[in-house]
Formats: sequence, structure tokens, C-alpha cells
Amino acid sequence: MQQEMIGRMWQQRLEFSEADTDVLDMLSDLWLKQARTPNDPGTADVDQLLEMRA
Repeated sequence: MQQEMIGRMWQQRLEFSEADTDVLDMLSDLWLKQARTPNDPGTADVDQLLEMRA
């Protein structure tokens, strides 16, 4: 089961565009700044993403 999930995630990585990767990086950055535990949610709004992209 775990190996199957790893394989699917690896395949999805190949399908990511450069823009997809940039957005994922920005969302990950925001989450890491907000979360205190792995289960904590994070929030982001479009203005934050646009500011980070500039």
C-alpha cells in the first residue's frame, strides 16, 4: 500500500507544471510558518501568494 502511494506521488510529480511547483512551494512555506504540529491546518489567501511571487 505504501509503495503504491509512493509510486502514484512520483508519477504526479512528473505531471506538475512549473507553475504548479511554484504554488506548492509557496503553500508549503506558509504552512511551515503556521503549523505547530503535522496535523495543524494552515491558511493562505491569493494576496499572500501574489506577494510571494513578486
